[in-house]
Amino acid sequence: MRRIAVTGANGFIGRSVVKACLQSGYEVITLARRPVDAGHWIQWTLGDPLPDACKPVDAVIHLASSTLVACADVDASVQLDISGTAKLAQSTRAKGYDGSPARFIFLSSQSATPYAKNRYGQSKYSIEQSLTNDNEIIVKPGLVFDDTGGSVFGLFEKLSRLPVLPVISSAANIQPINVDELAECLLRIVQAQTPEKTYCLGYPKPLTFAEAISATARRSGRRPPLPLRVPLMPVKAVAWTVDKLLHLSPSIGERIDGLVALRPMETASSLQKLGVSVEGITPAANGP
Repeated sequence: MRRIAVTGANGFIGRSVVKACLQSGYEVITLARRPVDAGHWIQWTLGDPLPDACKPVDAVIHLASSTLVACADVDASVQLDISGTAKLAQSTRAKGYDGSPARFIFLSSQSATPYAKNRYGQSKYSIEQSLTNDNEIIVKPGLVFDDTGGSVFGLFEKLSRLPVLPVISSAANIQPINVDELAECLLRIVQAQTPEKTYCLGYPKPLTFAEAISATARRSGRRPPLPLRVPLMPVKAVAWTVDKLLHLSPSIGERIDGLVALRPMETASSLQKLGVSVEGITPAANGP
């Protein structure tokens, strides 16, 4: 039996990754602040090195992030993500079998580009640039979804219930991937003999924002909202006001900036190398 350590194991993606690894016969060490139901839990928080109790380990799948967690200080969260990932990656280099480096798999984001306008994308891109060792792998998923409306997809689920949908961008840049499909991809990256440095994962044909919301509505068996194109600046002004009044974190403005700056990815080659197909947001069998 071989071992995989998973940070952020209690999260939306982490639960599916742990399940996939266990089903494939791996011993899974779950690293999280609170106890995890599956695997062998070790208390860990972002900013800690990889615990010595993990050694030896085949791979560390790093999912934990503080930037999308509700907090009072976004700048501090960004710095924690950057410094915490650096410390974890450094400590992973001596935790493999026979003293060799363990494989370090960092979950980045489609929004992580030099053109990122939101702090989340900027911090993920900064981390990507620091992972230069051969054993350090970058994974860039598109919109991750499941049937529970977790993560950003939960916002899409809420928007799909509106009668009219404000649309601020007509760019085709949203590439969904089911959380279980992503978990399978991560497992195959662990198992790959000679992995790629970077994997871009998501539906190969990008959707527009309106198309993604319509697909989300149909997935739940509802009629899609009527799209209404609106100017960006008034929407950002309203978002800024709401954020100031409600102290939202992550802010609505942060999410809008991320959507507008999103660039489509070429995902077909990564999926082909992993032998995985992505279905996209499929409608309910009894949908309208």
